[in-house]
Amino acid sequence: MKVLGRKTSGNVQKVLFLLEELKQPYEREDVGRQFNNTQTPDYLAKNPNAKVPTLVDGEVIIWESNTILRYIATKAKSNLYPADAAKRTHVERWMDWQLASLNNPYLAMFREAKLEPAKRSADFAAQAAASHIQVGSSRRKPARVRLLARSAHSTLLGGVL
Repeated sequence: MKVLGRKTSGNVQKVLFLLEELKQPYEREDVGRQFNNTQTPDYLAKNPNAKVPTLVDGEVIIWESNTILRYIATKAKSNLYPADAAKRTHVERWMDWQLASLNNPYLAMFREAKLEPAKRSADFAAQAAASHIQVGSSRRKPARVRLLARSAHSTLLGGVL
């Protein structure tokens, strides 16, 4: 298996973490905007979104990090992604939650943290000090609180092992 993507990408990192956890052999190739290689005809043929990661496993080419995770875990017959459809929903809902509720606010904070302090928004320090990401309306629990509350019940968010 070959992972195409920069090692500093969170979506690439989660793929690498799973490969390491499952002790799967793989190679990683530097691909990303900073390498000027996501817009090449060759890469666009593999991933029309021109983003990372992309997984190449022989003739199989997969893009979108959560789809890659599902593929790797299924191929490895890992109990991290159960064969039982009902049990599998416990994993899938947290994967979908991460993309729908956590990813965009996290990326916004990450991008702003890389800016020089003078270029950051006026409330950046307060947001960072709060050490959580508020998602949705103020009546909803912050994403971090929901995540921590769930993790108190199981060592894994999906709780399927």
